[in-house]
Amino acid sequence: MTIAKNAVVLALVAFISVPAMAKDEAVDLRGAYSAAIKKTEVIPIEESQRKQYESLVNQAKSAFAPSLTAGVSLGLGDPGNFSGVAGAASFGLNAVQPIYQGGKSEASLAAAQSGKLANELSQKASRVALFSAVSHAYSQILMTEQDIKNLKFIIGQTDEIITELRKRVDIGKSKQSEVLMAQSQQAVQQSELKTIEGNLESSRELFAFLTGLKSETKLTDVGASLPQPKGKLGYYLELVKNRPDIGYFNANIEVNRQLIKAEAAANAPQLSLFGDFYPYRTGSNHDIYWDAGIGINLNLFNGDLTSSRIFGAEAKLKESELDLDKQMRQDITEIKTAYKNYVSLKGQVDSLENALSITKKNYEVQKQDYIYGLVTNLDVLQAFNTLQSTKRSFDKTRYMVFSAWTDVLASTNQLPEGDK
Repeated sequence: MTIAKNAVVLALVAFISVPAMAKDEAVDLRGAYSAAIKKTEVIPIEESQRKQYESLVNQAKSAFAPSLTAGVSLGLGDPGNFSGVAGAASFGLNAVQPIYQGGKSEASLAAAQSGKLANELSQKASRVALFSAVSHAYSQILMTEQDIKNLKFIIGQTDEIITELRKRVDIGKSKQSEVLMAQSQQAVQQSELKTIEGNLESSRELFAFLTGLKSETKLTDVGASLPQPKGKLGYYLELVKNRPDIGYFNANIEVNRQLIKAEAAANAPQLSLFGDFYPYRTGSNHDIYWDAGIGINLNLFNGDLTSSRIFGAEAKLKESELDLDKQMRQDITEIKTAYKNYVSLKGQVDSLENALSITKKNYEVQKQDYIYGLVTNLDVLQAFNTLQSTKRSFDKTRYMVFSAWTDVLASTNQLPEGDK
């Protein structure tokens, strides 16, 4: 099964089993990923594939073992013929032990073992894809939930501002247009809240689909501290060789190399030992109970069959080498993109944190100036909206940094320990 097919199977079966959880038990990212692996049909599918490839390896090993067959024969012919064939009967055992097959058996076994390794690496690559999908869904839920909290706070604070404005309109210190402006802003906020709540529901359904957990499962927040890289970009680019998809294509190359050797072995001499034992035998050979010998076979001519097979295997090898080169470039680009995106978002968080501090101070100053009649209610409302808009951007970007960091981990095959 290819990497792409494995990834599709992992996603399709992820929603089937829903594990029981305590009502208020929170799940972290590692727990969510483990649920996607352990609480679905992923492991049984991998076990089935493992057995299939072990069977292919065992089939290749059988070429080194002796074969034993039993046979019964009865001769028919003209009774007047003195050749001894007519009426002759025998029961015999035949054993054949291959000695040398031009390296075909060794190459076939090596190809089967490399194919088994390729399948294992394909499964690991599928797990990486699943981890990436789960981490994105996890981050999206946390980010959306925080944004809903922020919006509800803004709407609540705007309610208080509208109440204050109405009181001031009654005593002639504010205009009705100021109330209407605050109400229009609140209406937009309420509309946005409905949209975001719908997005949260969709994100939770996707999370449940991927992990098999209930859609309402509580998630552990990632915290305020941002993940820190172990090194610069060069460090992570060196980890490209650890990616299972690279190992998968390397294993495929080895498979095709061994298949070339197996096809070329058809032109080599084939050497084997054979022996026959006859517990029962009649006819002219009735007193011969056994025979043994050495068999040598050499392919002298079979048209272009062998050369065509070798040519096809060599072309397949070239294709697999090109596939590896292409995958290597894609993986390097993926690591660069993930790392640079993380660095960029982390820089945005630093800038937004500074902006949040400034807008908070501005809001406090505007409130003080309002008390002394230096600014209007609308000025205070604008300062409040700017503060909350900055906070929303800060919180969103913080969760985006976490998501970008999981992309770095996935692109370098750094999955949670014990779940690779």
